[in-house]
Amino acid sequence: MAARSDNPEAIMPGAWVLVWTIYIVKLVMIFAIFWAAHSFQPTVLVAMTTWIWVGPALVIAAGPAAFKIRLRRIRRKRAALIAAEWLEVTEEAVADDVA
Repeated sequence: MAARSDNPEAIMPGAWVLVWTIYIVKLVMIFAIFWAAHSFQPTVLVAMTTWIWVGPALVIAAGPAAFKIRLRRIRRKRAALIAAEWLEVTEEAVADDVA
C-alpha cells in the first residue's frame, strides 16, 4: 500500500499540471475568439464573460516582467560602478606615473 501524507495541504504535482493546463488552454481560447471575432458584439460578449481570467494572467506575467526590469536596472548600476572603479584606478595610476 502506498504511503499517504498526513498533511492535508499536500497536493499531488499532477493536479497542478492539470490546473495550469486548463488555465493556459482557456487563455488561448479567449485569444482565438478575439482574433476570430470580426464584429464588435462577439468581442464585447467574450470580454464581459472572461474578464476574470485575464487578471491572474496579468499578475502571472508581471512577476517575470518585474524581475527582468529589476535585473536590467541592477546590471546598469553594476556597470556604472565598475566603470567608476576603473576610472578611479586609472586616474590614480596616471597620478603615480606623473609623480
